[in-house]
Amino acid sequence: MTKATKYNLFIIIVLAAIIAASVLFAKIHHAPAKHNTPAVVVTLGTATYTTLPNAVSAIGNLSAIQSTHVSSKAAGYIKALYYTEGEHVQKNQLLIQLDNEKEQAAVDSAKAQAAMSQLKYSQLQKMYRRRLVSYDDYYTAKVNDKKDKAALETAKTALIEKSIRAPFSGVIGAKTISIGDYVAPGTALATLTNITKLRALYAVPATYLSKIKRNQIVVITPNSQLNQHYKGTVSYISPSIDTQSQTIAVHADVSNPRDALKPGLFVTIRQQLGKPINVLVVPADSIFASLKGNYVMAVKDNKAYKLPVTIGQKLANSIVIQHGLLAGQSFIVQGQSKVQAGSTVTILRNTS
Repeated sequence: MTKATKYNLFIIIVLAAIIAASVLFAKIHHAPAKHNTPAVVVTLGTATYTTLPNAVSAIGNLSAIQSTHVSSKAAGYIKALYYTEGEHVQKNQLLIQLDNEKEQAAVDSAKAQAAMSQLKYSQLQKMYRRRLVSYDDYYTAKVNDKKDKAALETAKTALIEKSIRAPFSGVIGAKTISIGDYVAPGTALATLTNITKLRALYAVPATYLSKIKRNQIVVITPNSQLNQHYKGTVSYISPSIDTQSQTIAVHADVSNPRDALKPGLFVTIRQQLGKPINVLVVPADSIFASLKGNYVMAVKDNKAYKLPVTIGQKLANSIVIQHGLLAGQSFIVQGQSKVQAGSTVTILRNTS
């Protein structure tokens, strides 16, 4: 045997040893573990039905239905103020008196003139019937009587406009004027707000369009008085949807007999949409989320698996199930965080 042949044989033997060692190492490395993973102890439960109000909730604020700036139709100086800021006033109650001496004198003069014209017209009317005066004299007296009566009414109106009265019952605002101030026509002198009935302004998602209706009952809870609730009714639904927010503006009127509510107050509104509804719910902590959607962990042949579900409204400690589970169908309610799909489980108890 030549040296070259011996050398080649040596190389072959070394390579064969290396291959054999690699195969042996791979078998040892990938050999299954001799110990078994212990089963996870879990508790099963079932989806149950509960009753929920058929309602939609929203945040809004209160606004006055009746509110105005009291102003004067006439010019003049303020002679007297007959109200205290913040007090309740009645419709037609005198609030502000402007100087009216000139207007009072004009009324007195117009009364006298109207009385004279009426007397003359009455006399000439009798005489004309007896053909003692001409028709022109009679007609002139008649026209003067009407003209002077109209002048009297004009003078009375001017006098009335010097007395500024409440257009409706309500609460008068803060004083911003004083006796002696000059008032121009149209100047805002005070604010008057009727708070016996207020209006809640809010918006609901457009998805409720087919369910919301006028005269539906609402329950209004002031954010500053969470233990107080006031009933009202829907008075307005916008004919259009806000393109940015995709919501519908809604108004609801609520009585305020004790003046506990004020315009501008933030409130929570729950609008009743119909009779209460039955929904299927599961504990909130039994729901898992993934990129493919939500699921619960269920068990079959002592193996855990993912059961896809479609969830709805989130409640205090539970979640509404829309699809994926049936009433009475079991799933893991305790120990679910310790298992994954394929895990072996031992059922401690079944609460269904």
